[in-house]
Amino acid sequence: MTLKTNFKEDEFEFPFTQKDFETLRNYVTEETGICLPDNKKNLMYGRLTRRLRSLNLENFQSYIQRVEQELARGCQDELMVMVNAMTTNVTHFFREEHHFTHLQENLGRLCKEFGRVNIWCAASSTGEEPWSIAMVVADYKAANPNADIRIFASDIDEQVLKKAKQGEYMLSSQTVESNLQLKKWLKKERNGQPQGPLGQELYSIKPTLKPMVSFQKINLLKEWPLPAERIHIVFCRNVIIYFSKETKKNLCDRIQNKMPSGGVLYLGHSESLLGMQTEFESQGRTVFTRQ
Repeated sequence: MTLKTNFKEDEFEFPFTQKDFETLRNYVTEETGICLPDNKKNLMYGRLTRRLRSLNLENFQSYIQRVEQELARGCQDELMVMVNAMTTNVTHFFREEHHFTHLQENLGRLCKEFGRVNIWCAASSTGEEPWSIAMVVADYKAANPNADIRIFASDIDEQVLKKAKQGEYMLSSQTVESNLQLKKWLKKERNGQPQGPLGQELYSIKPTLKPMVSFQKINLLKEWPLPAERIHIVFCRNVIIYFSKETKKNLCDRIQNKMPSGGVLYLGHSESLLGMQTEFESQGRTVFTRQ
């Protein structure tokens, strides 16, 4: 989507000044680390106007007052509604497939080296990523039944976590049939005519796979209440691209402190650690090993 850079207030339903935008984006940045440049003003307006209508508010100043009044009472409910509206949840099964090939090829080494292997999907969104991880792990465990592998998945958005836990997705039969793992681990919920757009139908994660993933809400900028002391594999994809250089560095430092030497970090296709002093060594194509 292309965003306008010339925001004209008189073209819109609610007054939205540059000061309003700066106040709200500061809240988003402080809570999530996400940086919103000026050219995201239209995006913020579009994502928050529905909320203003539902609250029967006349302008963004009233909305800001509501957020600030709640925060003064120690309540973050409206702040989280705003944060959830501004975070982007674009994902699909086996996105950046080379990461899952690498995972499949390295599980044996990691299990041999560490015994128990803990995997953290740090931005699970609606669940396609952690379930893709689980499919790879399940196939590995079928051939290696004594393998001890745990998968933790987290996100800041409680609504997408709810969908992830539910594990139901509208997909085309062609998408499912063309992928051996999807074909194996998804089941079609309805027979007959397609139920969704473009001939999509409802599929769900099979019950045998569901216990493999533990979901919880985690804000990456705050405490990480993970049930494992050490994490051996981290999927943190398409997250740091939205962060400032300082926030990226702090996050990477915390990940490497949580990870033993030999652990693996996967980043998104547009992300890199170039120019950052870390203990990660590139293995090519956004795959990094902890030194």
